[in-house]
Amino acid sequence: MVNTRKDAKSINSQSQNPSLPSEWEEIVKGLIAQETKRLNEKIEMLEKEVDALKNCNEKCKCQSELVSNANCSNSNNEELNISNTSTETVVNAKSIQIPEKLQYEKHDTSTRNSQKKRRREMEIVGTSRNQSSELAADRKLWIYVGRCKPGLTAQQLTSYMEQQSPRQRFEVEKLPSKGKNSSFKELAKITGSRGYERFTGPQIAKIYQTKPELYLNTERISLISSFLCSLFLGKIAPIDVSDGSGMNLMDIKSKTWHQPLLNAVAPDLAKKLGDTVPSYTNLGSICSYFTDRWAFNSECKIIAFTGDNPASLIGMGLTEGWIAVSLGTSDTLFLWLEEPKVVLEGHILCNPLNIDSYMALLCFKNGSLTRERIRNICAEGSWEIFNQLLESTPRGNFGNMGLYYDSQEIIPFLSGDYRFNKAGGKITKFSSLEVEVRALVEGQFIAKRAHAEDIGFEMGKNTKILATGGGSNNKSILQVLSDVFNAPVYVQDAADSAMLGAAYQAKHGLLRHSQTLTDIRLSLPEPKLLCQPYKDAADIYTPMVARYRNIINSLVNN
Repeated sequence: MVNTRKDAKSINSQSQNPSLPSEWEEIVKGLIAQETKRLNEKIEMLEKEVDALKNCNEKCKCQSELVSNANCSNSNNEELNISNTSTETVVNAKSIQIPEKLQYEKHDTSTRNSQKKRRREMEIVGTSRNQSSELAADRKLWIYVGRCKPGLTAQQLTSYMEQQSPRQRFEVEKLPSKGKNSSFKELAKITGSRGYERFTGPQIAKIYQTKPELYLNTERISLISSFLCSLFLGKIAPIDVSDGSGMNLMDIKSKTWHQPLLNAVAPDLAKKLGDTVPSYTNLGSICSYFTDRWAFNSECKIIAFTGDNPASLIGMGLTEGWIAVSLGTSDTLFLWLEEPKVVLEGHILCNPLNIDSYMALLCFKNGSLTRERIRNICAEGSWEIFNQLLESTPRGNFGNMGLYYDSQEIIPFLSGDYRFNKAGGKITKFSSLEVEVRALVEGQFIAKRAHAEDIGFEMGKNTKILATGGGSNNKSILQVLSDVFNAPVYVQDAADSAMLGAAYQAKHGLLRHSQTLTDIRLSLPEPKLLCQPYKDAADIYTPMVARYRNIINSLVNN
């Protein structure tokens, strides 16, 4: 959501209208003064940008000999090498060389417009530790697109990217090596997620590149959550750290905007975003419109709004040691974390309840639809028969393991069915239907435990699982979940956890100085214990989790 400034020309035209009421003259004069001040500030900003471009041009000339010796000058157009990168496919924009000479006069309107157009055409460039040797190199924007399906050609990927961004030109390059310190992990390390085009940061960059005038005329940029909060507050509300940590722009450690990322996206972005606040911040009283028009209490306080995922964490009553497993069309894990690890899969967000903690989201695309497919094949479409087959096989499934991906999976990036026997050999078919059923259910939950541990969750005696979604009605499936995680499984009657969580977030923000979080949530219904793990569960499934990691590494690398 954006708020744009009024056009100066329309204001000036109003001031010249002879029919303008006399009592409005002072208001119009004030508006004209404000707009004049804004335009002067904009002119001053443009002059500073020109000075910076002149300095950049002088640096380029000074460094030309050094750059030539480093084999990265503009004349040969060679690529910059990036070491220790993963074997992922990446896309980089066609390079645009830095102009050798910049001519500019402050009062030359035509030259100014030409320079402005040239700046629009230049690609966004990230910061570099060795800028002095790269100033004259080709400018590039690197885009991480993940692993691609086998057989996908560079031409097909280039065509797709150019359809998404018609004004850009792309080259596709497959990185040849893989290392632990992948450069693409830096964004995930800072913001909690690798780069996604649907995230707010990349979308702001798109607006700036395709509609620069609209961006420059924008006074403030809000998330939907903070925009709705602004309506009740009667002024622009700040973005809370929990929802803000899902933008690819915020440092999840410092809880502030990461300035190098803001610089890479668009100019003056920090001013347009405003400061972040903790999710439980009391922002003040409700605006007079709601008290006058809808009879709200004038003492009603507005607590910072947050997103649906952080609100769901609150609504499900998760605290440290809890995992929420949503069993639906896609299976999703919500985790309370104290110290997350850097991964390219999944998302780390700031915790809405504790400013020093975090929450994680792991989404598995193949959930209930895959379970239904195996049910239809093995159990004649009956959940009752499916459960009987599942319960008729021992924990560990005689060493057999199966991985089933009807659609291209997100975590890990695989598709198809994979079956393995006790010896670790890949097979095409299991010996019986009951082995197939248990291989499916165990394989899905072993994957969830492995990736939860990979992102930083520590399994222990205090670990508890809250099961939600349609699959939480099947006790036979939940028993396998309990055994694999070696933790008790609970269910909850309350629905609409996001709306419930938003209400409790408001209550927490209002009363947190006088009541503990436990006291505030006393009215929430207690989750019901449904399953307990068997005593031998840890001995059976801990080795299977390690085995799963080895299988995935082999499949992904091949």
